Amino acid sequence: MTNKFSSISNNFLNRRDLIIIFTLWLFCFILDSTWIFFHNLPPSWDQAFHLTKLYEMAHALNGFNIFAISWWHKVFTVTDSYRGPLTYLISSPIFLALGSTYKSAILSNSIFNAILLCSIYALTRIISSRSTAFFSTLFCAISPALAAQRTDYLTDFSLTSVLTLSWLILSIWFLELKKVNIFLSITSGFLLGLTALIRPTAILFFVFPFCLTIISIVRFSYRKNFLPIVNISLLIVSFIATFYPWFSLNWLTILTNINNARRWGIAYQEGLEANTLEGLVYYPFQLPSMFGISLVACILLAYIFIRSRKFIIYKRCLINISSFSYISLWFLSLPIGILVICTLMTTKDYRFILPILPQISIVLALLVDSIDYPERFNFYWKKFLIALSIFTLIWNQFGLGVNLSGFPLHKPDSENGWPIESIISEIRSQSPYLTSTLAVLPDSQHLNAFNLEAEGLRQNRKVSARQIVSEMDTVSDELRNFDWFLFKSGDQGVMSNDIQKKLERLLQESPLFSITKVWNLPDESKAYLLQRNNLSYSVTPIDCFHNTPNASFSISNNIMNINLVGQVRDFDQKHLLIDFKNNSEKDTFDHSIAQGMLNMNDLNRDSCVEIGERFNFIDSHVKGEDITIRLLSREGKVENLKITNTFLNLNNDKYEDDLFLHNRIGLLLDLGEMLREGKLDLLFDRIAQINQSDPKQIYLLDAEDIFRFRLKDDPINLEYLYSLSLSQILQRKSLDAYQTLQLINQLDPNNEYAYLAKAIVQLYRFKPQEALTTIDKAKQLDVDDTFLDTSESLTLVAHLMQFNLLKVWTMTNAKQS
Repeated sequence: MTNKFSSISNNFLNRRDLIIIFTLWLFCFILDSTWIFFHNLPPSWDQAFHLTKLYEMAHALNGFNIFAISWWHKVFTVTDSYRGPLTYLISSPIFLALGSTYKSAILSNSIFNAILLCSIYALTRIISSRSTAFFSTLFCAISPALAAQRTDYLTDFSLTSVLTLSWLILSIWFLELKKVNIFLSITSGFLLGLTALIRPTAILFFVFPFCLTIISIVRFSYRKNFLPIVNISLLIVSFIATFYPWFSLNWLTILTNINNARRWGIAYQEGLEANTLEGLVYYPFQLPSMFGISLVACILLAYIFIRSRKFIIYKRCLINISSFSYISLWFLSLPIGILVICTLMTTKDYRFILPILPQISIVLALLVDSIDYPERFNFYWKKFLIALSIFTLIWNQFGLGVNLSGFPLHKPDSENGWPIESIISEIRSQSPYLTSTLAVLPDSQHLNAFNLEAEGLRQNRKVSARQIVSEMDTVSDELRNFDWFLFKSGDQGVMSNDIQKKLERLLQESPLFSITKVWNLPDESKAYLLQRNNLSYSVTPIDCFHNTPNASFSISNNIMNINLVGQVRDFDQKHLLIDFKNNSEKDTFDHSIAQGMLNMNDLNRDSCVEIGERFNFIDSHVKGEDITIRLLSREGKVENLKITNTFLNLNNDKYEDDLFLHNRIGLLLDLGEMLREGKLDLLFDRIAQINQSDPKQIYLLDAEDIFRFRLKDDPINLEYLYSLSLSQILQRKSLDAYQTLQLINQLDPNNEYAYLAKAIVQLYRFKPQEALTTIDKAKQLDVDDTFLDTSESLTLVAHLMQFNLLKVWTMTNAKQS
């Protein structure tokens, strides 16, 4: 290492540097654009998942308002897993500009490639010469692994680029640690926060650099220099300010998803754990092919040859140990940390170790520049490496030439026979003014719920798609949860099992559904789209009449039919409050119109429509002597709706052939009762089933509006209060849920499960001590085993959040014994 570490200001990029970087970026852009032009396959599972999130982020940006808390909440809730929202936020502008397609999503990686190339070039210039920086940047540009990720849409490439930029600024900050530098400290913390907003687990890669930082701070403090403490404090505050707003909303699902990923790795990556030889050597054996085995072999052989030659002639040691400095250890700490963390992970994939490649490219470039051949030979040697790099990339991306890398081929596929767009268009044509939910049985690489969901968002957000996940004993209930089903002949794909086969058989035998359209697929199978013979909801444009809005209403054979006639403005974003009164008895059938699935943006708000709704209706308490229907807006405004016709046949227990969807508001009332009674396992199973049929969980927001209104007339109704608290918890409205549960505790003080729900909300709000107090109070009641098991788990979490490790260890040992 040279004294360039102490003169960082001399390494700013000049015009020549910028030309080098731009040339390499342009080369990548042209090559990637060519690849994208020839590639026509739809996205597969993970790619389609990320594309879906990109569509949602792009939609959020349409209402851009940086000063509105509601807009930030919308951005931060685009993703709630261990994948953060930053990739989609950065990709959205170019995605929107180029036409919001899968090809545009892939091309948006050019933004991240520019960040990566600039960062690695600048980092190498700090360490070494312009020539070394050129080769390190070249190796990043032509790496088969990085090129494969550039022409894909996942978060691994974006993570690599932002993490490398973070490492660049953090390294400059570390080298200036002994002096107060407010700008570098805040910027370093901000960039680390951005890295975590792509994938929170990526912060673990910095474990060794942070250890070295702590050691340095201790050393400076010993010398009476406390300025580094100021720097690290500013960095931490900046990091928390950047990362916390998203993390605080989603931390529970983040941890759950990380744990699910860990268990998936254990189940499907057997033999690749860190305690096995295969797991230890997996990544070291992978890395050479990620740059190209031929390229790495040439560099290493040339380096070994020149070092051996010098040793023979000059009798010098191959490695000068004394030249290895603390700064050298710093620059090695990140790649070592990445390698260690990725090796310890239960899931192994080349994508996960992608962030190490820019750091290894610097090592390869240093080796290239350290090879001291005669000047003329050195000239041709470096040109040979450039040519070898380009030929390696061309083979990997297009299959042209000879395999020089050993990395899996990633050529474009021009196959264009998958009917993703056509399937969504067919559903839209049948229900143009509704958001429909498609139940998907196939889970093949190019026909699955993920890419159908993404296409539904692209086509004006008119169709959602969900993979059917059910239990064998409840699979028949799925016929009453959806109006649309898709299955294919032959093997359904990865998720194909006996449950899928049973559901497919039930659909084919059911008189409720008929095949709407059939497509021939490229894999020589067929895709079948099934539609309920009479859709549960319908919207039909009609001529306007003077007596609108109005409703006609009938109940027969346990089926409720409601027809609404009026202007679009009368019904859009409205709820129906239906009251059945018979002397002192009263019952309700509240719901959002079309269960919140109205999508009438294509219609003029003054035009008129007829809306048809059909529900399952089984309620022996309803007598039906007095029926009122009211419209409730989201703002809380209520107006009576004229009923023009009523037909009730409440004593008929015979079912019609068509069984329609359940009212989800009524189902949420049932869920509230399950919470009250402590039927937690059943509660979570039912929530999962409802969420499949309502992918956006619109019913939760609608239920909150309806329950709040009902509570104005009956403020101590525990049925509404329990259901309201559940809707707020599931929406992650922790403060509102806490206030509702406070009221429930006052009205129902002997229900231990109300306290349990309150403790969960307190933990979610990072108040573990309050949660422990609530749990202790509940334990004074007459509790059952279900409560004790759940409360013990919550107590463990509360102590862990307080870093009471001794208590956690004691409880864990007691539980195991």
